Amino acid sequence: IMRKLIVFLVIVAGLCTALQLKGQEAAEEGLYRSLNGRMNVTRQDVVVKVDPGIKMMLGRLDSVYVHSGPFAMGKLKFESFDCSLSGIRFNPLDSLAGQRLYIGSAETGSVQAVISPSDLQSYLQSRTDKISDAVVTFEDDSVHIKGKVRLGNIFTATTDITGNFVIDGTRLKFAPSHIGIEGAGKSYGTDNIGAVDIFDFDNFPFGIVPQKVEIKNNLLIIHGQVQ
Repeated sequence: IMRKLIVFLVIVAGLCTALQLKGQEAAEEGLYRSLNGRMNVTRQDVVVKVDPGIKMMLGRLDSVYVHSGPFAMGKLKFESFDCSLSGIRFNPLDSLAGQRLYIGSAETGSVQAVISPSDLQSYLQSRTDKISDAVVTFEDDSVHIKGKVRLGNIFTATTDITGNFVIDGTRLKFAPSHIGIEGAGKSYGTDNIGAVDIFDFDNFPFGIVPQKVEIKNNLLIIHGQVQ
């Protein structure tokens, strides 16, 4: 019995040493494989910390950091994405079987997704056939969308929409504050407008919940946290 116990302890010690030396590297590789194809990540863009390494056997990691360059989710293109998580739980058996790291939850975390005016403009043009030649510009905390609309299939008018981006649950929305239309020598305007869905983060990796939107350095920046 003593000999079997010693052999068992040696095996456990060897496993702990292997996990300590190679555990983080294996977790990084697994997470990279999970994100590669969905985001624009390189192997160096994925950093995992776990100490001691044996915690991986329990499905736990200390922290995860991910950076992604430009990538698309559906028709919307993001300029960049940064995510920092801590207190991560995952299913080690599923991850081992699939050779990918499937994160289940995190105690804390913050994310930042960035969209450029040109990418937002392309997205809006793909989402609507009511506004043609749309041009999107950011000014302070407001967004301006200028383009052309057909009125009653009779003539073309110029429209100028001013508004802000807001968060509603997991959705990013555009809330117009004023719509102005000029055509045939006349001007029209209205302030009674509802918000329009832009993007739903519900299917984003890591269970992201957007919290705040800001415009900075001519970029639309979405800040959020993990569920």
